[in-house]
Amino acid sequence: MGYKIIAEFVPRPNKGYIDQLASNIINYVDCFDIPDLPMGLPSIDSISLSIYIKTVYSKCVFAHTRLYDINTLMLLSKGYTVKAFNIDVLVVTRGDKPRVGGIVQELTTEKAIEALRKHLPSLRIGAIISLRYSIEDILERLNIGADLFLVLRFHLSMLDKYIEVSRKAREKNIELYPYILVETDVNRGLMKGLGQPTIGINELEEVVSITRKYVDGYIVSCPMDGAGLVKALKILNNIRNQ
Repeated sequence: MGYKIIAEFVPRPNKGYIDQLASNIINYVDCFDIPDLPMGLPSIDSISLSIYIKTVYSKCVFAHTRLYDINTLMLLSKGYTVKAFNIDVLVVTRGDKPRVGGIVQELTTEKAIEALRKHLPSLRIGAIISLRYSIEDILERLNIGADLFLVLRFHLSMLDKYIEVSRKAREKNIELYPYILVETDVNRGLMKGLGQPTIGINELEEVVSITRKYVDGYIVSCPMDGAGLVKALKILNNIRNQ
């Protein structure tokens, strides 16, 4: 089958939007990646949405949880919920600082993984790495006990560093899922403001062809452009089927 195709599915407090987007992309994805309250703004809880997606659409789901908002009790509660409802992966991340309310300082990613491993040893756990850090720091982060990592700042300009990370991850039987941030005419202004490397829709084929042997899957994100997301997912499917 090759690499997994995963769509970033940003929660919005609108069930009609959720069902429309899910229906539009369901035939082109293997999994959904559901971030938790992006930008620190209130919305639908990521694990609740993950349960809905899993139940209604029968797809693999990566559910995120923000450590800025919870203590260990709530973390473990989320872990048991993910396990009970057969959510495929729980991704732990500090997240963006909350725009409403204060920060809970109890948990780091390392402490969160340690607690989950103690109480839920069979749970599949994900975490985040960013290619903006030094190769030494990234390789050290691979040792925190996660089963897989979602990779930020993925771009051909970072290819040499990414390949080295991929080699070490495979030695440790750790999966890597880089984000592809797709830039289109519709979202170009927004993407410029993110300060992250983006990949134009016309560059996708080249990027995937060069990097596909170093990944376990791609998480495709195309903010504010649903049609662009569908187009990008179709391109990844076409390349995988060649």
